[in-house]
Amino acid sequence: MEIKIGNADSLKTSMNSYFAQLGVSVDDAFQQAIDEVGKEAVKQLKATSPRGKGSKKGHYANGWTYKRANVRKGQFEAKVYNKTKPGLTHLLENKHRKLDRNGNEHGWSDPKPHIAEVDKWVQEELPKRISQKISQK
Repeated sequence: MEIKIGNADSLKTSMNSYFAQLGVSVDDAFQQAIDEVGKEAVKQLKATSPRGKGSKKGHYANGWTYKRANVRKGQFEAKVYNKTKPGLTHLLENKHRKLDRNGNEHGWSDPKPHIAEVDKWVQEELPKRISQKISQK
């Protein structure tokens, strides 16, 4: 489970044509805003994610990271994901069956929603940040 950070490409294309008339490039504004929001989302997830009793691979909460990749010139994708324990995201966010060592079921775990809240924040914050960046140019 990962957080997709906006569909910047389609919005950016329409805004670029509008702002080209004004002499403002929105590429930098989008890139800066997405980087800021992505890095802040990682901090929020590291702070709010459940912590286990520890393991050799480290805590689940410490595995959150942000990655932006250039798809084509002027277009990029960004995501926030758990690099060290990606399989736990869905299990912790939603409930799952609890099994003992013998595979016997012992009910369901309690869900620990922590990703959905940050995802909602990202979707609300990103347009605000883009707008702020554009108005600063």
